[in-house]
Amino acid sequence: MKRYALRLFQCLLTVLLFVPMSQVCTGGVGWAQTLARMNTAIVGGGVPAAGVPCDDTSGMIIAEDAEGEGTPSGWADEGTGTKDWDYTTTALRGNQSLYLSGTSAARTTYTFSGEAEIWGHFLYRIGTVADWDIIFYGGDGTEYYVRFAGTDGTIRQVCGGDGLSSSANTIVADTTYHIWYHITAGSGTGSCYLYVGTSTTRPASPTISQTGKTISNITAIQARSENTNVHIFDQIRVSDAEFTTVCD
Repeated sequence: MKRYALRLFQCLLTVLLFVPMSQVCTGGVGWAQTLARMNTAIVGGGVPAAGVPCDDTSGMIIAEDAEGEGTPSGWADEGTGTKDWDYTTTALRGNQSLYLSGTSAARTTYTFSGEAEIWGHFLYRIGTVADWDIIFYGGDGTEYYVRFAGTDGTIRQVCGGDGLSSSANTIVADTTYHIWYHITAGSGTGSCYLYVGTSTTRPASPTISQTGKTISNITAIQARSENTNVHIFDQIRVSDAEFTTVCD
C-alpha cells in the first residue's frame, strides 16, 4: 500500500511540474533521475535547459556562435572569397561555424565602442598550415593590434604595430584550438597576451605576451583569410570583463 501511495504522490508532483507522466508512472526512470530532469527546467537548478547557453554571455560585447541564418547582426563581410556563416561540414561547436577562404582578404568585422581593455576567446581550426595566415585581430582604424598567424605552424602576434613576437609553440592542421587573448590600451603601457590551448579553460600562462606598447582603445575585431586555406571560427567572445572558461 505504501508503495502505491508513493507512486501516486510521484505522479501528482510530476504533473504539477510539467514533466511527462510516463517518465515516472510507468517506471521508465528512477525517482532520483526524475528529480534531476525536473530540476533542469527550474532556474538555478542542474544544467541549463535546452536552448539556454551553458556559458554566461550576458553583458559581453560579442557572443557569437554562428547558429543563425546568414551573416549575424553587427558583422560586416568584405573582400572576395568565401565567407560562410552557415558552414556545417566541420562545425566546431553546435550545428554551424564561420568558414573563411580566399586570397583577397575574405574577412568579417564587428565594430564596437572603444574599449581600453578587452578579454576574448574563439575556436579556430585550419585545413592546411601555410605561410602567414592572419586570422584574427583587434584594431582601431587602420592600426592593427593583435595578429594570430601561422607560418609553418608557428604562432605569432603583433601588438600595437610594434614588432612581431613568435612562440616555439605550433598549431597543427585539422585540430580545433581555443584561442584566448587579453589586450590593454595605453601609451607605452599597453599589453597583449595570447593563449593557445585545446581546453575550455584558459591556460595558466600566455603563449605570447608583449608589454610596454602604445595601443589606442580597441574598436573592432576581425576574422580574416589571406589564402585559399580553410579557416573555421566559432564561439567568438569579446568582453570588457575577464573570463577564463567557456563551455563545450
